[in-house]
Amino acid sequence: MKLYLPCCRLFLPLVLGLFACSPPTDRGQDYGVADRDPGDNDPHSTGLLPPTAAELAWQEAHRLSAADIAPNRLALERIRDSLVAQGRPLPETEQLLAAWRGPWLNHAPAPLLPMAVDNSLLPAFPPIRSQGSLGSCASFASTYYHLTHTVALARAWDAKNGGDNYRFSPKWTFNFVNDGQNQGSTATEPYAVMEKHGCALWAQFPYSGSDTPSSYRPWLLDTAAWRAALSYRIQQRASIPNLDRVPGLLALKQALTNGAVLTVSTYLESWRFLPGGLKDDPAGSDDDAWVGQQVCHWMQGANGGHAMTVVGYNDALWVDLNQNDLVDEGEKGAFKIANSWGTAWQNQGFSWIAYDALRDLSRVEGAPAGSDRGGAFASATWISVPADYEPIMTAELSLQHPKRDQLFLSLGVGEASDQEITSPLYTALVRAGGPFAFDGGTTAVPFT
Repeated sequence: MKLYLPCCRLFLPLVLGLFACSPPTDRGQDYGVADRDPGDNDPHSTGLLPPTAAELAWQEAHRLSAADIAPNRLALERIRDSLVAQGRPLPETEQLLAAWRGPWLNHAPAPLLPMAVDNSLLPAFPPIRSQGSLGSCASFASTYYHLTHTVALARAWDAKNGGDNYRFSPKWTFNFVNDGQNQGSTATEPYAVMEKHGCALWAQFPYSGSDTPSSYRPWLLDTAAWRAALSYRIQQRASIPNLDRVPGLLALKQALTNGAVLTVSTYLESWRFLPGGLKDDPAGSDDDAWVGQQVCHWMQGANGGHAMTVVGYNDALWVDLNQNDLVDEGEKGAFKIANSWGTAWQNQGFSWIAYDALRDLSRVEGAPAGSDRGGAFASATWISVPADYEPIMTAELSLQHPKRDQLFLSLGVGEASDQEITSPLYTALVRAGGPFAFDGGTTAVPFT
């Protein structure tokens, strides 16, 4: 069917509701430029907006604990490899599963988790790229890194070397959630887009990162790409909370051991990096390969709201929090974080952050403290996708309208005579994209 509607409402046996709404209010901007290392010429845009009350309620209702995370095949392989490297005997699978479950029952560290995991080394993880001058950090972390890695892992793609036909475009999500302006979004909004619509590939909708309307305003007009995007819808999404406590830390490490990457919300311009980077623990050589790499040892303040991606952890790394040249209890261990500021930032686009930096109060005597200290991030977002998915039914709708933010599309089941949708199945395109046409301009163009 084709509809060319200024603003109206339509009901069919499969009821489609389309009506005008008030344009959204201006949410302002919350992104800026942080200090750069010498030689780093990439823009340091951020763009993360505070979560809404509804998003905080969602996180509370969708908590994922260590007890909820079962080891998959990759985790069991990693555990066995770790035991072999230590010269320890290999238990039966049932014993491994019991050992995995045991720690969270007693709130103790997991003895069988590998000492270190780095999922950025897997073929599923795409190369580091830059969000450029756009406030698109939430879309970059959730779409380019998180969705790409998760789909690639499930479908055995080589996203690292296979090119942009195996990587998802943050332009797809960012241009839905930014009201047609170069402004940020909450961490949740891009995920909501991918749950409803799936996602287009970078090759289908290339991302540039330049601060021009052609970068942040158009929607993809290729109907075939929209249909193909549905195959990549997020199946499940959950939050791992309480990362400043042992059970939360354990759950995050278990998810990483399973091969997952996760996104976090932080204030990156308030991260404080340890002078000289990671220290060399003289008690062993497990940390030698990373000595001198940049590491955040605490967060001072709340500037530069930013979304990033956790890709791994390493229990052997020494972060000399109090800088006394002694390995104190609580100074070992850090998470590896992927950023969207290009490869010239910190450790080729990555950084470490001490486990202790996730705490409002340090466990280490003499570590940085003060009223402006805060845990760098409190929770992490986890997603899953099916290895193979095609929708059972699709609906195709053609529109032509100069202001896409006046549209609300809802699909439900009802009778042809119904005046309201009483059994909604699907709601999308809710006052999205700002007061612009579908191509980002001001003149209506056809859109299917």
